[in-house]
Amino acid sequence: MNTQVEQTAAPAETNKAQITLAMLRKWGACQDGKSWFSKKFPQGGQYDDVMLALYSDRRFDDANWLASTMLSTSPTSDFIKADVRSIIKLTSDAATTGNEAHAATTGNEAHAATTGDWAHAATTGDWAHAATTGDDAHAATTGNEAHAATTGYRAYASSGGENCIIACLGIGSHAKLGPKGVASLAWNDGKRNRITSFYEGEDGIKAGVWYKLDDAGRPVEVEAA
Repeated sequence: MNTQVEQTAAPAETNKAQITLAMLRKWGACQDGKSWFSKKFPQGGQYDDVMLALYSDRRFDDANWLASTMLSTSPTSDFIKADVRSIIKLTSDAATTGNEAHAATTGNEAHAATTGDWAHAATTGDWAHAATTGDDAHAATTGNEAHAATTGYRAYASSGGENCIIACLGIGSHAKLGPKGVASLAWNDGKRNRITSFYEGEDGIKAGVWYKLDDAGRPVEVEAA
C-alpha cells in the first residue's frame, strides 16, 4: 500500500523547504547529481532555488527526479509551496497576476503561471509546467514530465503526459493523473492539515480519472470536472 496519508502531516509555516547533500544521499541520488549539487550548493539550498538551477543547467531528468522524490518522501506544505514558486520563477512565457487572467502555452519548456483567483494555467509541451496560486484556479498539462501545481482552494490539477507530478495544497482540490504520474493533495482531519500522495498504477489509481480525498484522506474517484 503506497498511498501515503498519516505520515505526511503538513508542518508549521516557519519550516523551510531545504535540500541538503545528506538528504540526496538518503534518497539515492546518482553520483553525478550529488557532485553537481555539492558544487552549486555546498551549504545546501532551498528547493525552489535548486530546481531553478537544474533547469538553468538543462538537467531536466534530475529536476524531474527531485520533484518526484520530494513528493514521494517529503510532501509537506513547504515543499509544495516551493514547487509552485519554482514554476512561477521559471515562467517568462506566460504569467498573469489578475483575477480571471488565464495563461496558456504550447511549446516545449514553455511554462504558464497565474496568481489570481479563477485564473487558470495550461500547457501542452513537454517539460512545460503549470502553476496557480488563486482559489478555484486550475492547472492543466498534456506534455510528458510537465508538472501541475496549485496552492488555492478547490483547484483542479490535471497532467496527461507520462511521469508527471501534481501538487495541490488547497483543501478541496482534485487531481487527474497520466501514466506513471504521482499526486499529492492536502486535506484536514479536523485537527490539522495533512497531505496524501498517490500513484497511477498503484492501489487501484487509474490514469485519466479525477480523484479527490475523502474525510479520511483517501483518494476516491469523482465525476469529470
